Amino acid sequence: MTRIFFHKLLLFLMVFFSTAIFLCKSQCSSTSEFSNFASCQDLDVLNSALYWNYNISSNKVEIAFRQSGIYNYSTWIAWAINPTSIGMVGAQAFVAHPISDGRLIAYTSSITSRETILEKGKLSFPVYGVSAIYANNSIIIFATLMLNSRTTMVNHVWQRGPMSVDNVPSFHGYSKNNLRSYGTLNFLSGKTGTRGAERFMVMKKIHGGLNIIGWGIMLPLGVVIARYIKVFKTTDSAWFYIHVICQSLGYIVGVMGWTTGLNLGVQLSGFNQKVHGCIGISLFCLATIQIGLFLRPKELKFRKYWNIMHICIGYGTIILSIVNVFMGINILKPEKMWKEAYIIVLALLGTVAVLLEIGTACYLFFSRKTKNLETTDGAIMVRIFFNKLLLLFLMVFFSNAIFLCKAQCSFNSEFPRKNFTACSNLPVLNSTLYWNYNVSSGMVEIAFRQPGIDIFSTWISWGINPTSIGMIDAQAFVAYTRNDGNLIAYTSPISSYRTSLKEGALSFPVYDVSAMYENNSITIFATLQLPRETIMVDIVWQKGQMYGNNVPKIHSLLRHELRSYGTLNFLSGNVKQGRGGKLVVLKSFHGIMCSISWGVMLPVGVLIARYSKVFKTTDPIWFKLHVTCQSSGYIIGLIGWATGLNVSAQLSGLRYKTHGCIGITLFCLATIQVIVGHFIRPTERKYRIIWNIFHFFVGYGTITLGIVNVIIGIHILEPGQRWKATYIGILVLLGCVTVLLETLSTFYLYYHEKNDSLDTKDRATPFNPS
Repeated sequence: MTRIFFHKLLLFLMVFFSTAIFLCKSQCSSTSEFSNFASCQDLDVLNSALYWNYNISSNKVEIAFRQSGIYNYSTWIAWAINPTSIGMVGAQAFVAHPISDGRLIAYTSSITSRETILEKGKLSFPVYGVSAIYANNSIIIFATLMLNSRTTMVNHVWQRGPMSVDNVPSFHGYSKNNLRSYGTLNFLSGKTGTRGAERFMVMKKIHGGLNIIGWGIMLPLGVVIARYIKVFKTTDSAWFYIHVICQSLGYIVGVMGWTTGLNLGVQLSGFNQKVHGCIGISLFCLATIQIGLFLRPKELKFRKYWNIMHICIGYGTIILSIVNVFMGINILKPEKMWKEAYIIVLALLGTVAVLLEIGTACYLFFSRKTKNLETTDGAIMVRIFFNKLLLLFLMVFFSNAIFLCKAQCSFNSEFPRKNFTACSNLPVLNSTLYWNYNVSSGMVEIAFRQPGIDIFSTWISWGINPTSIGMIDAQAFVAYTRNDGNLIAYTSPISSYRTSLKEGALSFPVYDVSAMYENNSITIFATLQLPRETIMVDIVWQKGQMYGNNVPKIHSLLRHELRSYGTLNFLSGNVKQGRGGKLVVLKSFHGIMCSISWGVMLPVGVLIARYSKVFKTTDPIWFKLHVTCQSSGYIIGLIGWATGLNVSAQLSGLRYKTHGCIGITLFCLATIQVIVGHFIRPTERKYRIIWNIFHFFVGYGTITLGIVNVIIGIHILEPGQRWKATYIGILVLLGCVTVLLETLSTFYLYYHEKNDSLDTKDRATPFNPS
């Protein structure tokens, strides 16, 4: 009997919970407010529902958008159609919110930027009967709109947020649901979803990635190959085939990205990035013409005109491609890291071009072959002209690139509701401070911005220390996002190093503390009252991770976190950074020395030995370059290694055992390699083979461990994303150079049929066609 009872109880629970889930999930019901609507759909997030009547013949749509669960009346809601893109920017919105007298108003607003405050404005399509009501803890917007002919599917977006004290919509939250409140809607089938939106975003990323690789990297790399490798006569026709392969692959990848862009333009129903699109079409035409110039005339009188045309179109294509890549990055607006990574790649290419220019000039000078050049070719004058033009372009480009990478302190554009008269980039943590200061009254309005923030797991803080230097006794302003997605800001006096940043009153008057999150940055706003005629203050700023229970963790104790304090002069705007102690300097010196030696110079020395000796003309030179590079790398690495031992001694026991053990192993292997390489080189063949094998494996083992340990050290020091990206860019460049040299030496050996004559006693060939 008990078993039968439990069976019935289980059946009852199944029916009950299935009904409860259905009732909780479904809010798309035909109540009195929506009895006249033929279709409805629950939206994915934010507890929202949409009701509509659609007349396909007249393209008229009557809609009712309901936002439930609004228990705080000081809330705004919005629903919009985006006729040009996915998401917020470009959306044509219907907005509703209460005003000061308690009435609920509804209006239209065209959103043109992420800094919008939802001002009233006309939409891009006709709208009638916009109104709103508040009932049963829900706000409902009603409207009638006219769409373009035969429009059945639209991109739509919906949102909610708090009202400010002056009855202006504040920025919405940045919780997971707030960031997913967009998608597609089919008025006929009633289907909604985010797959179309996600597919659109994926296509945009594919378009950007292919164009950066094709037009922005491979084509310039192909030009570098053609311009410099052919100077060396021993490369014969190999340089030409590598150049053609690189340019052809770049063209194919670029055309794939170009066609993806055309597809995006069609989906946008009118491409709204005209300059970017026109440059893209011009690029395709120029590159196609350049590829079509395979009909090279053999007669000298025609060949010089062909050369001139080839050079002009080639350099024009390269310049336009780089410009258009940067325009595309500004349109897509990815994380700052991607733009900096591309700038680093171009900087590396520019550096390689300068070094190769110097190298080829020295080669021509010392080999005394400049008199044998064909001065009758009219393209030489064009080449000289383009040398100067390219040099000028690189100077202007890199100066602007460095400025764009450094400059983040600009007025007013970040904060449309504030007009700050002064700002300063703080020395570390990529932070910026904006302020207005009245010296007579001591009143200061500040905005502290911290970019590169994960909104769900990071806290930020800025404070003034009126009694000392650094953290203890600092009067801090703190901001972070709670688990419910709300961004909060408050004040916290700091009395010990173990502070959990609890809320509390400061030692001076404070007003209007708030925060906002935008473009992966948290900004704290506040007004504070300092003693009159206070000009210089001690400041401290910091960021750290959050616990799951809305409690800030203790921040990291690495290089930048230990140096995030200093003095600020409100009148001059100068910020003098705290030194951070001798230990920070030693750690930085250790990292730089080891990165240069183990991470860069030793791999470059291996490339010199492996590939330069293939060419007979470099016979005695490659060995001297190899020995010089490896010896210098060993000496610099030894200095960095000794500095690391000093750092570990000051830390009272090495905390990073893996990093330290690899470092000691590196020192031992490199010392053995130097001793064996310099002093123990047998001349007899049977011993020389064993020596070669030993030298080979110890060398490559040292290189591998060196690169691995440099990357581990970067993770330990955490010097900033751009330093890690720079080193990865150097490794990628070395890898590309390795592939190119491997291909070049293979072609050289293959076309000259000299494999059998290579001296197997002293050198190992990178490729053996047999």
